Amino acid sequence: MNTFRMSGGDAQELAPSKPMIAFNILILVLCVVVLVYFRGQAFVEGLGRIADGHVYLEVSNWDIPVFFSLPCFMVLIAILMLRFIGYKSEATVQKLLKISVVSAVLAIVIRLPIGYLNSNYLYSAGYSPCWELSSPSLMAPTVWVSNSGYCIPDSASVRGEILDWLDTQFGAGNLITPKEMAREVGNLQQIRGW
Repeated sequence: MNTFRMSGGDAQELAPSKPMIAFNILILVLCVVVLVYFRGQAFVEGLGRIADGHVYLEVSNWDIPVFFSLPCFMVLIAILMLRFIGYKSEATVQKLLKISVVSAVLAIVIRLPIGYLNSNYLYSAGYSPCWELSSPSLMAPTVWVSNSGYCIPDSASVRGEILDWLDTQFGAGNLITPKEMAREVGNLQQIRGW
């Protein structure tokens, strides 16, 4: 909040404008919707791929912790709504902020054991991580393959195309061998001029 000095030297806080508060509420609501939709969809899709015995899985160790962080966003939305309607109790706001911080810290803390549990489960299900097919982006999901032969060296340049091709083949009921996948990687790289 901004402050200004009155003629007597007292400082007085300027409250944020209602349009700015409404804009912040909208941004936080959009964050919640995006997190729930995309991470929730990815989590459910990943479970379905495991059940179907798909050739590859994209697994993010943040899928479950994101749901633990949702109260953080919801509490911030509630605080902004209280500000929007002119609620003045700082004690209530401070209690809500503590809940928000606890939720955020909990999400970060459980990320490590979730990563460990994910890895153990996927290894026991016969999958292994493939860094060639995983995006190097921060917090991007790791690609796990059912056979290490699917992790083709130098396939990172056609990562998206080869994963789409695998989805199409699996959807059509075609069982792809690592040798066929390597041939497709070579074809895709040749088309791109690699």
